[in-house]
Amino acid sequence: MKVWKAVAGGLCLVWGSGPLKADALETMTAGVAKKLPALPGSLGREYDELHPYYVKYCTTTKLSPMPGKGKAGGIPGHAVFYLKGVCPDKSVGPSGLNLCPDDRDYTDPDLGLGLSTDRFLKNANFFVIPTRKLFLSADLSVGETFDDAVKERMIKQVEEEKLFQDFEFHEDAFPKDLPEAEREHYMAGISLGTDFGVGMGRNLYCINVPVPRPVMGLIVGYLNELNCSYKKSEGIPYRGLVKTDNDYHWDGLWDNCTHTPINAMAAVGIMEPRKTNLPFFQQLAQLAIPSHTFLDINDALNKPEIDVDAIYEHPMRRKMFREFEWIPLQDGVISEFIQMYQPNTVFEEDDRMYVAPDFARNLGKEIRDLTRDLRFSYHGKGKLGYVPHMFHMYKRYRNALAGVLKKEASRAFKAHQESADKVMIAVLQSTLTNFKAKQGRQEPKSKEWKDLQREIEHLEAEFLPRQKSLDYVEFVEKFKKFLQRKMFLLEVRIANFIEYSR
Repeated sequence: MKVWKAVAGGLCLVWGSGPLKADALETMTAGVAKKLPALPGSLGREYDELHPYYVKYCTTTKLSPMPGKGKAGGIPGHAVFYLKGVCPDKSVGPSGLNLCPDDRDYTDPDLGLGLSTDRFLKNANFFVIPTRKLFLSADLSVGETFDDAVKERMIKQVEEEKLFQDFEFHEDAFPKDLPEAEREHYMAGISLGTDFGVGMGRNLYCINVPVPRPVMGLIVGYLNELNCSYKKSEGIPYRGLVKTDNDYHWDGLWDNCTHTPINAMAAVGIMEPRKTNLPFFQQLAQLAIPSHTFLDINDALNKPEIDVDAIYEHPMRRKMFREFEWIPLQDGVISEFIQMYQPNTVFEEDDRMYVAPDFARNLGKEIRDLTRDLRFSYHGKGKLGYVPHMFHMYKRYRNALAGVLKKEASRAFKAHQESADKVMIAVLQSTLTNFKAKQGRQEPKSKEWKDLQREIEHLEAEFLPRQKSLDYVEFVEKFKKFLQRKMFLLEVRIANFIEYSR
């Protein structure tokens, strides 16, 4: 009761007796940005309370071990991603995934899995690392140094939990004289800072994309099928030749650590897919770069106006909205900078990452600036740190709704409404069904069959445009209600967060 009184009190400041006024809400949030630090902190538990399922894509900087403590990574860095609300399922394979049970605590940021594609893997595309903590950081006390002893402790944890068990590796993964019994320990050692404990050896620039549970299920299905596909891949067209085995082969051009998260997100309309293993010159157009993908996600979801026609004309986004009332251009798509852990005597911080030359844009600066942008990142502590982003998204939804209302008042839309006569559509559909049934009883290509075919084509010429108009009109109406709900939810959240932060 106390919560709702506070919410109602906050809304009274801006709501009055009518719809929330944008200028009043802006006044309400004025000064919030000035009170927040210049750099964001890590997302708190509050994010998981708001968004229990999400994809966290991270591009990393170069891995730079201290002298004598390992091999340095490449300048391109690495790409990894974390699926919140997903649990391991070994029945599917060593990298098998499944949605976590409904009764788990979805406000827990550790309820999820980190996925990292590794060039040494042979029977799977990626490692699966349970919990955000083990995937991106370590179980350390405040101020505790990450040293060789802690590194060995993490390696031992990976071995005890058998996280690398059942994986097969290409022969070049190990020194030639390394005993079989020591391979798992060796692989865990060279994987720390790349496939688990990623933030112990690298800076990470991450962007989070919330999804509903069923949509996360589709992402899981895609990734499971990806790993299963290698088992039957011998003989398929492959990199301009023919594939000669049933193994996974990492390659910086043809199939790297960034292709996997891109295509997993493309399976639900977040991004456009990047194809793999095409002939050389075709593959050049499908190059996937870790740092560029971070910006590509933001460019795809945070920069465009939310437009009903753009969603309708995108086959996958139209499908996702119809089935789940979800679009990827939404509140909660925010970036996050995770600085490499300090104090650290195993790795030294190296903020270099590869970006392709671009005369029109300074991509490296854009990446770093994005994590400081109040509209697209989290700043401060507690829920108040989400208010600038929420207010920005409220304005985007409001503009989208204004666009829908303008569209509904247009002559073109009214023509669609007239065409979308449900009674006429039902009559035409019934007549078409009867004619097709009669045609099925005629001798193919007979005079009777041809006469019926002409009638069917005539009816379809009227029915199909009407059906399409009805589909479009209903989509627009559903989208309008969706935007109204989104705006109301943000009104409540913003008022609530500010009221409890005073």
